[in-house]
Amino acid sequence: METEKERSKWQSRAIWTAVYALSVLAAAQVGRISPTFEMLAQSFDVNFVGFGWFVSLITFASALSGIAAGLLVVAFGLIRSIILGAYLLAALTLLASVSPSFQILLVLRILEGFAYLAVVVAAPTIIAATVRPDQQATALAFWGTFFIAGISLASALGGSIAQELGWRAWFALCGVATASAAVVASRYLPGVPPPMSGEVAFRTTIRQLSKSLWTLSAAFLITTLLSVAILSMLPLYLSDRFSISMTEAGGLTGLIALGSLAGNLFYGRINSRVADRSIYVLSAIGAASASVFAFGAMNLVVAVIGCVAVLFFVGALVAMCFAAVPRLSNGTSQVGAANGMLTQMGGLGALVGPPVIGAIAASFGWPALVYLLATLCLVELVLLSKALK
Repeated sequence: METEKERSKWQSRAIWTAVYALSVLAAAQVGRISPTFEMLAQSFDVNFVGFGWFVSLITFASALSGIAAGLLVVAFGLIRSIILGAYLLAALTLLASVSPSFQILLVLRILEGFAYLAVVVAAPTIIAATVRPDQQATALAFWGTFFIAGISLASALGGSIAQELGWRAWFALCGVATASAAVVASRYLPGVPPPMSGEVAFRTTIRQLSKSLWTLSAAFLITTLLSVAILSMLPLYLSDRFSISMTEAGGLTGLIALGSLAGNLFYGRINSRVADRSIYVLSAIGAASASVFAFGAMNLVVAVIGCVAVLFFVGALVAMCFAAVPRLSNGTSQVGAANGMLTQMGGLGALVGPPVIGAIAASFGWPALVYLLATLCLVELVLLSKALK
């Protein structure tokens, strides 16, 4: 006969799986644009900078209102927030598939951002509220792989599907997949135990957030610039610099993204045995060093290996930031606000990153990114040393 402990363990795993699946598909909507540059350029005459903004505008909502969203999802109800967010994201993606103009696509992309925000802010707060305290760091570190998994999935599948069926069919498929996942997840998530909703004192909660959380969020902005912005523009970089098709570049990006996934999982395995300081020092130095090969190499194989290494080290930093939130917070509402704050700063990095990278590449060439990454890694090192001291 199944014991109460076994039922609780099964429920926690089911909740985590449902939340993770929704998070991955939400992230896939961020990455679904990258493999479609050539087709969108033909349809709407889009240049590098315009394409960069199209990629990043989904993060506008996060950059604008992440902290408020972190508090609102707790007040509105975490389960309702994540399910409603997934349905809205699916609907907006389907609308994008029939958009008659690039301007409408940009507006829909901004609206997608608010739905995406509801999913990715509610998700880690649900996990933090439903796993044992001694498992929170590992559970959140593994959940932190959602973004790279989603980007990787979209990059690997998007190039070939969009090339074969067109970008509109690719967008429609993404919308259907997200809606289907929301239907399945809604069968598992209503059983999540309290405290999952209620009134939230906005000003009080924000004032009570520690300086360490604010510094951690600033560090996460840099982490996002090092991961999301670069990964989002990687298909364009590989195609433009090494003269390969966007289909091939998308497939390679999907494989390269696994480097960040490995970094997330690596941190999840060692976080209880190795001091955070040792991990973030090694990761920052490693990412800066690998960027020389990633963006300075003239050989495709060397560049791919360098990109994998950069994203591996950055992946460990992403997992570290998410895992640190519960221990720097006090209570569910504060965890929600802290996750919202991380999402807001990360959204800011993801918003400005792709167009900045596109502008730098257009003005100075792709190798100039080596200097950008080295500078960002140094700033990251300083911020994490203050947040996690």
